[in-house]
Amino acid sequence: MTDTEKLNIVQVAYDGVTSHYCGCGTISRALTKSVPYLDNKLEANITYNVVTPLNHKGCLGYNQEVYQTTEQICGRYSGRIRYIADNSEGYEQFGRQERWLYTSSSAAGQIIDLVQQSEGKTIVFIHDACFMASTWLSAKQIQDQEVEIVYIPHSTSKNQSRVYEENFEEWKEWEEDNFQKMKNYPNIKIGVIGEYMRKHLKNDYTIDNSFIDIINGLHPDMYDIEDEECFESLGLEDKHSFVAFGRSERYKGLENLAENYSLETQLIIIASDQTSLDPTNIEGVDKAENVKIINEFLPSSKLYSLISDSRTLGVITPSLSEPFGLIPEEVRILPGRTIPIASNVDGLKHQIDHGEDGFLFDSENIKSLEKILIEVEKMPDERLTEIDQKGRERFSESYDYRKNLVYTVKNLI
Repeated sequence: MTDTEKLNIVQVAYDGVTSHYCGCGTISRALTKSVPYLDNKLEANITYNVVTPLNHKGCLGYNQEVYQTTEQICGRYSGRIRYIADNSEGYEQFGRQERWLYTSSSAAGQIIDLVQQSEGKTIVFIHDACFMASTWLSAKQIQDQEVEIVYIPHSTSKNQSRVYEENFEEWKEWEEDNFQKMKNYPNIKIGVIGEYMRKHLKNDYTIDNSFIDIINGLHPDMYDIEDEECFESLGLEDKHSFVAFGRSERYKGLENLAENYSLETQLIIIASDQTSLDPTNIEGVDKAENVKIINEFLPSSKLYSLISDSRTLGVITPSLSEPFGLIPEEVRILPGRTIPIASNVDGLKHQIDHGEDGFLFDSENIKSLEKILIEVEKMPDERLTEIDQKGRERFSESYDYRKNLVYTVKNLI
């Protein structure tokens, strides 16, 4: 493209615009922060707008820094944050099918308006299942326009029903209806975030002819580290440690890890129930004395300071299921020399070459994990540095979201 050709980028999302509370929001943030890189690589005349219902400081996970970054980048590219109604007064995304349709209709109105007002090509990236209907609701009104719409499923009802004691029948019905309607519009694509989701969508939803890769990843400058005394401020012992963090859901495996961990090395578990559908009381588990549980939502600057600290040897992701799982990549972009150690499931296993750039273990077998932890603790500095460097190289090659976004956009234009 040239700087005279117009390219309009629109992102539709709940989290990651004015708030940050989940992995989907991390991707929304990464997309926003990657727009200047996209502009530099394409040398096009780019505009950037974001559509969201989370519109005030009372919303779930409100983060002023995230809001200001979104607002600044939109403004830099002649756009803005466009707020929509979703029948929840802009507090949170969880609801039922009637509200999802209302939310999708509101988002579709903004998409149609942006496309009709713009010159050149428009690419719309849509996250979150509650926005699914906005794909075809907008597509049928702008069929004669130069527009590509990409719906990016970060999880599905069928995937979630594997890890919760619930069938999510209403969610399944919503997905099946909307996936079917999307097939009527060739300009609607399904964004693939990784190999696990590619196979899952193809096998469980019979989708394969409308895929486009938009592989998950991170912007390498996403996180600030401000608390250099994080161990002390959190009341932790001043010694080598392993860290595990995530929502306090059973499928995250944190409860099982706390109950069965038996090493002398300090294990720090950060478990927040802020966005949990089925939270567990992880503080109430029968745990070893050297397991320290922080059952609260930590500010990202404090959490990532803890991960980057020289006393942290590795970060454990013991999930029973993860459609992608960003924690290994978060570890790799932070300062320090922390090793990602993850369960050998779903999207996680595609990110780590066991023994080369991290470690994989059977989440059902904590003893297999402990063997790895003992190995990591005894490793010479040279070996730890080698593993860390290979992980950083893998991030740069496969999970730098700036590069992945450029690849996707080039395939759409």
